[in-house]
Amino acid sequence: MSEYQYYEFQALDRRLTEAEMAEVSNLSSRVRPTPTQAVFVYNWGDFRSDPLQVLGRYYDAMLYMANWGTRQLAFRLPKQIVRIDELRQYEYAEFIELHEQAEHVILDLKYWDEDGGGGGWLEGEGTLSQVVSLRDDILRGDYRALYWVHLKIVLAEAAMLEEDEEFFEAPVPPNLSVITRPLEKLIEFYELDPDLVAAAIRNLPQQEQVQRAPDLAEHIDKLPTEEQRALLVRLLNGEQHLDLELRRRLLKLAPQPTGTQSSSPRRSIRALMALADEMKRERKAKERAARATARHKHLEKIAAQKDDLWARVMSLIAQKKTIAYDEAVEILKHLRDLAVSQQQAAGFYERTAGIIAQYPKLPGLHDRMRRAQLLK
Repeated sequence: MSEYQYYEFQALDRRLTEAEMAEVSNLSSRVRPTPTQAVFVYNWGDFRSDPLQVLGRYYDAMLYMANWGTRQLAFRLPKQIVRIDELRQYEYAEFIELHEQAEHVILDLKYWDEDGGGGGWLEGEGTLSQVVSLRDDILRGDYRALYWVHLKIVLAEAAMLEEDEEFFEAPVPPNLSVITRPLEKLIEFYELDPDLVAAAIRNLPQQEQVQRAPDLAEHIDKLPTEEQRALLVRLLNGEQHLDLELRRRLLKLAPQPTGTQSSSPRRSIRALMALADEMKRERKAKERAARATARHKHLEKIAAQKDDLWARVMSLIAQKKTIAYDEAVEILKHLRDLAVSQQQAAGFYERTAGIIAQYPKLPGLHDRMRRAQLLK
């Protein structure tokens, strides 16, 4: 299997200068950076720099994936906006890490499959654009993305637990049961078990269920006039993330809780895994029942058309054309399934044997019928 590594960087808060793009170009002869993006794809070789350093110097978001199972999503966050103490609740050594810089914090979310990954086809292009809005969610204090990545990591770690050991989930953020499109793509990117996701959002504590954001506009008048004017001046100057800074300021004035902290007891990973197994059994039982219902309806339809279908088969075979044989065999497979369900298989095979006897010199038809198991 050939190697595949994909790196993508995006600039969100500002565009790169010509000089900065030239510096990024020096990292690889194959990269063609734009003011807002750079993509590196390797089928052999490797990235010639530390990707987190590149992120910290030039960009705001980075995604990396490799076909041996590594997944990484990292964001550069403005230090004056983020709540570092809250982010640290989701840290997990080597997997979820915070790296503080002078003006930014790098949030690094990585995971690697110890078994080497699934080895299937990978395509990184477009993935970062589907999840990059999660950066704004995190800046607003919405940590659902961090919860899901943390859950993926502790689930893998729990597989190595001794009987007397236990892991617990991270703090449960509000609205966990609301899976937005970017969160759905994140869950897919980190290959989280859908049944575990379903287990995590079942029976959530009341305070972690869907919450409405407080109406902050009514608290603007509580700000001193001087502060209001200063905010407007900064807005005119095009300052980035001023809305987030204002939101944080108003949340302090609002009587409602911010909703970013969870006071509920954390659920054990063993309990979530057990619930996921139970839900998987329930899901598979429902899927089996649905398939059985669909099959029953299909066979009822075949039964109602049985005589017409046999006539159609003989008409197709009489054409002595390859494409007609293919259609005839497909119809015969449906008639066979009907006969088996009605315990009339013997009669069906007598009729197919009769077809062979009637057309002994059609090897193409005979071969198709044998491969489809339509003969005894």
